[in-house]
Amino acid sequence: MTDFFQNFKNMFNFNSLQQVDNQTIFPLTKWLSNEATNLPICMPLNKYAFWMDKDVYKYALHFGINKSKRFISTLKKLADKDEKTKLIKSCMQRYYKWSDREVEIHSDMIELIVDEEQLNEWNKMYGLNKKECKVLGLEYKEPKLKKLKVEKTKTIGGWF
Repeated sequence: MTDFFQNFKNMFNFNSLQQVDNQTIFPLTKWLSNEATNLPICMPLNKYAFWMDKDVYKYALHFGINKSKRFISTLKKLADKDEKTKLIKSCMQRYYKWSDREVEIHSDMIELIVDEEQLNEWNKMYGLNKKECKVLGLEYKEPKLKKLKVEKTKTIGGWF
């Protein structure tokens, strides 16, 4: 991994451009394309990468990239920080019998699918606890326990 970062540093310096390993050119291009200002040079280069000479590719990449920004952050998936969103997604997955992938696909439509009536229905179906009801903004009702009345059956011994 240190070779990759050394190659990344060498890509910015014209004098050490020949030291960039030819095997790391494509990962470097992918890494450099995370920066929006580098996209106009990285996209055409990536398209013709297999037909170009590797040295020409390195020079074109060197002269085309934005050298003022050395640190390029990678793209990260946005995590669900909101407890309510996590809880709604799990309820949606149980209710509609969706896989994890389907939940991620439909996660942007949560506001369209879920309303107050839907939340109350899920509360009745799945028996949400106090904490979950508080997160969803629902009123929690304690379950009422009723004893079953068992009628005594009459047996032959009961007649005598």
